[in-house]
Amino acid sequence: MKKLFTFLGLVSLSLLIFAQSQINPVTYMDKVTKSKTGCDNVISSTSKTDVLNETFTTWPPTDWELVNGTESVGNQHWHHAGNSYATVEYDNGDGVIHNQDEWMISPEFTVPVNAFLHFQFHSNPYWMVTPNDNADVNVKISTDGTNWTQLWNEDDSGFEYSVWTDAYVSLEDYVDENVKIAFQYVGIDACWFSVDNVIVYGLPEFDLEISDALINFFEIYDYHEDASDFHYSSHYQKIPMEIVEDNEYAYMAFNAIVTNKGYGTDIPQCNVIVKNPDGVEIYNMTSSHSHAIGEMESDTIDIAYEEGTEFLLEDPMLGIYTVEYTVYMQGQTPIDPHYIPGSKDVSTSVVTFEITNSTYARDNNNIDDFIGPQYWEDGGTDGDVLTVRYPFFENSLITSVSAFIHEDSDPGNALLCNVYYYDQGVSEYVSLASSSVVTIETEDIGSWVTFTFLDPAYITVNEGYAMTPILVGFEFYYSSPDSYLWLGCDKTVPSSSWGTIWKFNSGTSAGTWTAINNYVGVPMIRATLFNETSTPQNMISSKINVYPNPASDILIIDEVSDGRVEIGDNLGRVLDVIDINSEGNIIDISEYKQGNYFVKIMGVDGKTVTDIKRFSIIR
Repeated sequence: MKKLFTFLGLVSLSLLIFAQSQINPVTYMDKVTKSKTGCDNVISSTSKTDVLNETFTTWPPTDWELVNGTESVGNQHWHHAGNSYATVEYDNGDGVIHNQDEWMISPEFTVPVNAFLHFQFHSNPYWMVTPNDNADVNVKISTDGTNWTQLWNEDDSGFEYSVWTDAYVSLEDYVDENVKIAFQYVGIDACWFSVDNVIVYGLPEFDLEISDALINFFEIYDYHEDASDFHYSSHYQKIPMEIVEDNEYAYMAFNAIVTNKGYGTDIPQCNVIVKNPDGVEIYNMTSSHSHAIGEMESDTIDIAYEEGTEFLLEDPMLGIYTVEYTVYMQGQTPIDPHYIPGSKDVSTSVVTFEITNSTYARDNNNIDDFIGPQYWEDGGTDGDVLTVRYPFFENSLITSVSAFIHEDSDPGNALLCNVYYYDQGVSEYVSLASSSVVTIETEDIGSWVTFTFLDPAYITVNEGYAMTPILVGFEFYYSSPDSYLWLGCDKTVPSSSWGTIWKFNSGTSAGTWTAINNYVGVPMIRATLFNETSTPQNMISSKINVYPNPASDILIIDEVSDGRVEIGDNLGRVLDVIDINSEGNIIDISEYKQGNYFVKIMGVDGKTVTDIKRFSIIR
């Protein structure tokens, strides 16, 4: 097999433009502490080697020493506030002001390699810095518990009134020494000062983080003769069985976007394990990455792109597959990095995809944003089109399409669903099937709405191509200039510069099919494929039998004694219409060319579709 290449485009979006505003400074003279809000741990103990981690959930903090000033009383000492942080008040609530010299001293610890002290604090600079520098809070360090060296003072931190602020202090001068840290509040007639989330951690040599883990479905396939000529990079969360079953082109490849937050430089690697719905490991491959990354650098690691590493889903089964990513530095055995200074950190991520009976979807049903033509400057005109791209490898039939109507939509707007294919003759995407216009009602908002076709979309894969791209989407129509119509958008799965396609009726790109490459997320538009083992959403179940299949010269239709049969090709053209009046009907197909066909069985009214069967002619 040839060595195949891919391109992974990472795109970012900045759609919201914020107008500048002039904010006049306000003088806050409050001296009484404010309630704690928005203060959370920002250093994860699972990703750093922390040797001190105090969140003040209990009081007094374990093994800490509190030294009270000789003149101060009560709440002028370090005390528990809000049951979650340490604080000092400027008085005891009795209006009596005293000199304060309050110490809060940590237990002893050994300073790890590349160590930092992190904490959060909260106060009012009006009384602590300017115009009234009435008190100071000093962070000090001692190697003997007696002599103290100052590391930090709040005057230099630039904090704001009543805002929890992060502070980071390097301890690199004390590596491997046994030390204590102290918070000293000293002054008179100032204001409150609160401290929380005191953490001392050692930045490891390699602190790897997977910022994104991607599955690229159908990335690699033979397009004409050279697979490197053209390919897609896109993610599909739900894939019908017929798409992957016995499909030599339905490869899957993997990417891990990795950042090194450690201080070292080396070559990262990524291991990928795929497990089937029964939890059985069916693929295990490690990358052969060759580019080194240093502190705060990022890179994309590719897996299953090279000869001998390919992943083709053989013997697929219905259910959810898991893909487990593990990154580590080259040559290092993955180990638990926690509490080990300078260790080789390991980061993992798990993503999933699902093999379904008939649902084809790029989203994972996480409604965390909205998308629609009105999102863009040129959008919002009646008839604007928004679609998603689905690849097909064999002749197929789309029976219905579902879309999630976002809760911010207004009732009274309308959608028209279309399935498009690319017509080589006119060099244009043309409609293969259309639904009726559906007006969005109040009960539709915040839910999935299904669009059915009078004639289902028959998809034919072009000869000479391994895959045919189909666009599935909607024309948008608005009840008034001020009404909004949005589809749900799932940002938890990777988007693709080829995955979302729109065509606007106004603006600089009017009338042109254009890939949306500046938006993160996927529109929640799903196709339902015809499946003989299940009842499509717009079909009536039946026991009708069509045989032989494949056929040669005759086709027999059983279990229907009254009605009409239409025989159609994969372009949706009706080739023959036959009235049925007996339980065993023999149809002459000797003049049909070899290929794939559909039989549509209808009731006596000639309109109600009771079943659709697919058959092939082979000679």
